[in-house]
Amino acid sequence: MKKLIILLVIIVGIGSLVGYIIYDGKFSKEAAMGEKNIDNIRRVKLGMDTATVVRIMGKPIERREFKSEIFYDYEVPPGSSFQCQIIFNSNRQVIYTSPIPNNQ
Repeated sequence: MKKLIILLVIIVGIGSLVGYIIYDGKFSKEAAMGEKNIDNIRRVKLGMDTATVVRIMGKPIERREFKSEIFYDYEVPPGSSFQCQIIFNSNRQVIYTSPIPNNQ
């Protein structure tokens, strides 16, 4: 009986972990926002200004400057191995957008 209870606890624990991983990767608020950002960044084109990008993408989770460039970082789905970043030049025009894998 004791072995059965231990086995049941292990199964429930593993099931809970798997459920959380699936939820976090596909259904959480962060996952939904990350998917939306992936769709939106595909609409951003070189030469666009910051106001246009913010209308498309929304406010970045991080904004920083280095030398004459401005970096906007956006959330990606949990567990992603890429970033969602847009870089502007000193004239506030897009000079770079992160490449997004085709399967995303």
